[in-house]
Amino acid sequence: MEQVNKFKEQSQAGLKRLREVGENQPEDVKLWGVTAGTAVVGGVVVAAMAKGLVAVLATLANPAVALTIGAVAGGAFGWSYMQSHTKQEEEPTVAEDVAAPDTPVSQTPAAS
Repeated sequence: MEQVNKFKEQSQAGLKRLREVGENQPEDVKLWGVTAGTAVVGGVVVAAMAKGLVAVLATLANPAVALTIGAVAGGAFGWSYMQSHTKQEEEPTVAEDVAAPDTPVSQTPAAS
């Protein structure tokens, strides 16, 4: 644990010294330093994302994976279509909801 604390203190001292050196630089140097730093970070991020995308596409190119994903997606799409299609058939129309009685109320026989 003592070594960890010593390493932490050394790192903090190095960062503090680096910050002090950066603060003493002219504004143009600071601007170009930040620009170069962000360009490097952006390049690393784009390269990492491209590698990740290539890995995903390479995995999808495997026939077993492609067929499995296609089957699951097709099944989900078919299930969704059938559920929406059957719901439309089961919903009554407005004419069915307001069904007229067979005989008018005034002509019904009175209960004895």
